[in-house]
Amino acid sequence: MTNQPDAAMAPPHSASSKSSKWTQLWLSSPLIRAFRDDRLLLVGFLIGTLLVFLPLFQTPFLPQTDLPNQAAMATHVSRLLAGDEVANRFFMLQPHPSPYWLLYALIALLASFLPVLLALKLIVAVTLLSVPLGMMRLLTTLRRSPRMGLWAFIIAWDFSMSMGFIAFCLATGLGLFFLARTLEFAAKPSWQSAIPTVLLGVVISFCHAHGAGAIVALAGGLTLSELPRWPRAFRTAALGLVPLLGLLPWVLLGSSSENRVVPQRIAVWPDWSERVFRLFHFSLDQVNGVSAKCALALAFLLLLLTPLFLARSGWRRSDRRAFALYLSAWLVYLLLPSALYWPFFQLLIYER
Repeated sequence: MTNQPDAAMAPPHSASSKSSKWTQLWLSSPLIRAFRDDRLLLVGFLIGTLLVFLPLFQTPFLPQTDLPNQAAMATHVSRLLAGDEVANRFFMLQPHPSPYWLLYALIALLASFLPVLLALKLIVAVTLLSVPLGMMRLLTTLRRSPRMGLWAFIIAWDFSMSMGFIAFCLATGLGLFFLARTLEFAAKPSWQSAIPTVLLGVVISFCHAHGAGAIVALAGGLTLSELPRWPRAFRTAALGLVPLLGLLPWVLLGSSSENRVVPQRIAVWPDWSERVFRLFHFSLDQVNGVSAKCALALAFLLLLLTPLFLARSGWRRSDRRAFALYLSAWLVYLLLPSALYWPFFQLLIYER
């Protein structure tokens, strides 16, 4: 009898190799590496997660203004796909790419095998963590301590989240990951880096138009910080425009005949004094009680002013990038309108 290779052993070996490769890739990611190297960061993250998750267990119905409407819209998806006569009489699936696609798809998918209220809480939970995690990821790229990202837990339940602007908050969190990857691609361009970053930019455009626009504005600030290194600035700008380009099918194909007529007033721009005066209200002023408001006001001042004192000696390139993001965020808040009537309708823009 001759010895023959056992062909049945090849597939498990191949699967094991692929699993090992993905495990190594996961463990080598900047965030996982940061958690492995800094136990205090991991403990702080777990404590912050527990604290921001507490409101999710206080009530079966999350008191977020927009969330019930989004849930109702998303739960119609399964009825439409199943050919429900009543649902198809009054609703139709959006035939072209559109913001909110991602949120509706997630709610519809989870609600297909979970109670819809539980599905909503899971999505809100992921959204609550997206900004702190995204901030830590961006800080590692900017060569800053990811511990500073723990401050983002303070603004987890801000004005936008309390209003139920889940798609916008999720786009913001994903956008921070996108900015980090854009900077890394600009420093070391490769197809392996570009393709996932482009896909992430498209996902952001399917999440929220305003969130995508704000991320593109921040990418513009990063582009200016790279000058006069033109090749790197060009790569930053090219990749940074992806979320905006992802909105083009929606703007070009989704505009109704009414929206193609430019109205006399296309936007509402409040005075700068009003914006500055109400900045605290639109960020951390979401609790009752004098002590709580004083504590949040102190945290607000620290978040607002601390970045100005973090530049290291020598004003290195990473400092320029960090300051460009800080300045760009201010400009986005001060220059965006409060309402937009054309080419699409949107309220509470700068307030978010």
